Amino acid sequence: MGKPAGMKPQQQQQKKTTPIHNIQFFTCVKALFASLHFSTLPLFIFQLRNWTLAILVGGGAMFFFLFSALCSSLFFIYFIFVYFTLYLWRAPLFYSVLFFSATKLLVYC
Repeated sequence: MGKPAGMKPQQQQQKKTTPIHNIQFFTCVKALFASLHFSTLPLFIFQLRNWTLAILVGGGAMFFFLFSALCSSLFFIYFIFVYFTLYLWRAPLFYSVLFFSATKLLVYC
């Protein structure tokens, strides 16, 4: 009875550590792809013809989303920011829906 009890914690530890590392790895990969997706935001600011603002907003979007993808509340705040940013710059609603659906697929699938 002592041997099975000693083997169970080792098996449980292996089962617990492996999925956590897998989840962290895939979350980082999804966050990277989503940040690359959001880095195309300067293309929508092209109509302003302000490259400094485009670089700042696009770089800030990519930088912030790497951290916000790990937290759903920050992701929701960032989605509101992107949605109203695109709305204020009179981008079509299709692009904001595309942004949201693509990031939702990348982060939560």
